[in-house]
Amino acid sequence: MTHPNATKLVQGQLCKRHINLDDSVGRWVAQTAHVAPTVHIGSEAVVLGNAQISGNAFVFGNARISGNARIFGDAQIFDKARISGNAQIFDKARISGNAQISGNVFVFGYAQISDRAQIRGKVQISGYARILGNAQIRG
Repeated sequence: MTHPNATKLVQGQLCKRHINLDDSVGRWVAQTAHVAPTVHIGSEAVVLGNAQISGNAFVFGNARISGNARIFGDAQIFDKARISGNAQIFDKARISGNAQISGNVFVFGYAQISDRAQIRGKVQISGYARILGNAQIRG
């Protein structure tokens, strides 16, 4: 097991481990990214670029957060979901499966995006919306 204070180059970015509130060790967080101490990062999740994660957000599974993405509130990102660009995921939104969110996408409320759904461009998804399957939304 990698030491909690170790650093590693991940996709050309110097990263460190995130220590969760329960003292479990999350995976790699780029030194250019910000993850609040209240956030739970899973043992396989990675946060790169200038991403910011705060509040009570959970990022676990093989999820990847990158670019200037913002995850906050009680949002949950898991499985193999990918969040990038200037995307913002917040409130109680859940992104899972192999979903990909990129660009200037806002997902909030109780919205759920899963399976192989792709959301790109300038899009807002909110309320109790559910985007599943092979759906593709571009704005």
